[in-house]
Amino acid sequence: MLRFRRSRTTTEMDVLAGLRDDIAALRGDVTRVRTDQDTVTESLRHQLTEARAALVAAQTERDGLRAQQLLDTEDRAVLRALLRTARKQQAGPSQVYVLTRDGGVLSAHVTRDAAIEAAEADGAARDGWSSYPADAKPPQGGTFWLVRPVPLEDAS
Repeated sequence: MLRFRRSRTTTEMDVLAGLRDDIAALRGDVTRVRTDQDTVTESLRHQLTEARAALVAAQTERDGLRAQQLLDTEDRAVLRALLRTARKQQAGPSQVYVLTRDGGVLSAHVTRDAAIEAAEADGAARDGWSSYPADAKPPQGGTFWLVRPVPLEDAS
């Protein structure tokens, strides 16, 4: 019986040795898995850092493009206003105001007020201006000043 115990003990020792080898192999596997895990974690952290940097760059570019778009919109509005003004100036006035004294033409002006100021500079009274019909006759005993709108024909 003793022999049986020895062979059983030897078998148990072989099993224990096998288990120790398996445990050592598992520890090696765990070490490799931890190393792989650290490598993957570091790689993911690096990718996350790059993604964040790309996001910041994209947001900065977006903000710059928005600002540029606002400037472009303002520029277009100003340009449209300038073009309207230029077109009006190219078209010129549709009428002029002719200043006459005693039936004789003295000058032509862009506005009625400019014609009246010119008449006042030549001695006309500062008040009493009124609209006269086209066939108005001069008043008795005084100088007859008249500002008459004259339409301009389209030269084009």
